[in-house]
Amino acid sequence: GGLYTHAGCWAVIAEVVAGRPEKAYELFRSFNPVLRGRRPELYQAEPYVTPGNVAARESPFFGRGGWTWYTGSAAWLYRALLDYILGVRPDFEGLVVEPQAPAAWRSYEVIRHFRGCCYRIRVRQGPDLRPRIEVDGVPQGAALIRHVPGRRSCNVEIRRRVRP
Repeated sequence: GGLYTHAGCWAVIAEVVAGRPEKAYELFRSFNPVLRGRRPELYQAEPYVTPGNVAARESPFFGRGGWTWYTGSAAWLYRALLDYILGVRPDFEGLVVEPQAPAAWRSYEVIRHFRGCCYRIRVRQGPDLRPRIEVDGVPQGAALIRHVPGRRSCNVEIRRRVRP
């Protein structure tokens, strides 16, 4: 037994969808290979590769990462972080921006290349902020940033109210 990374990533996504971003980030950190790699005597895997599994306490190989180069877990970890925690998800009509980062993060920036356009997305969060999304200085009424053929760059500013 142990952690099956695909399922761990799906749990992160489920926590975001259920409105529990703090729990989602806690789960994400619990199996982040960079953080697990801080204990190489246990982990025994490359800290720059996402393993398919990590052995449980009951295993004689407790803490060891396995299937590091034979798994699709890295793609799921990427999606859990970028699409759901950072909240920048591709859609048929454009990009959906619905940040769900931990409240302690006061600001962050995502640069996302999508359909030939470089989106520079800046997110600010705090308890006193009025929610707002602007694309190239123009207020938006929805979280969808529509794809405009031929557009090469786009600046997105997001303000998000979060509880402390």
